[in-house]
Amino acid sequence: MPSGFARSSWPPKAPRPDGLWGNSILAATVTALVRRDERRLAPPDHTRLLADDVIVASGAFDDFERAERTLLG
Repeated sequence: MPSGFARSSWPPKAPRPDGLWGNSILAATVTALVRRDERRLAPPDHTRLLADDVIVASGAFDDFERAERTLLG
């Protein structure tokens, strides 16, 4: 992502089938998982998150907001 973007405009936004503008939630990617003080890089997709897990992720700010709304309701 280019530097200097506070509320990321990268990658470029495009219309979605649901009529909203933005990228799908899949644009937010988990790059590492920290569990019991142990870092695991690129955890597999099927990894279950536990209550004390910390995730390290990359993606567009809007995608994280959308993912949070989806997960938390």
